[in-house]
Amino acid sequence: MKGVVPVDTGKLRDSIEAQKVGTGYTVGPRGVDYAIYVENGTSRSPAQPYVAPTIQWARQEGPKRIARRIEGEIS
Repeated sequence: MKGVVPVDTGKLRDSIEAQKVGTGYTVGPRGVDYAIYVENGTSRSPAQPYVAPTIQWARQEGPKRIARRIEGEIS
């Protein structure tokens, strides 16, 4: 996500962090009130998605990476 977020000042990029929730993690911007407007756009600014493309990438690549990791441990 940090690699695809648009950067102006770097504040949004630097706010992206992983947070443990129960047995899993959530990842995203924390404490930046304009993050949603960057992702979805406004009437004066076009959308610059960075969360949705990252989720899509993770859904496609995540299982492959996990399988390779497991295969490496089993071999």
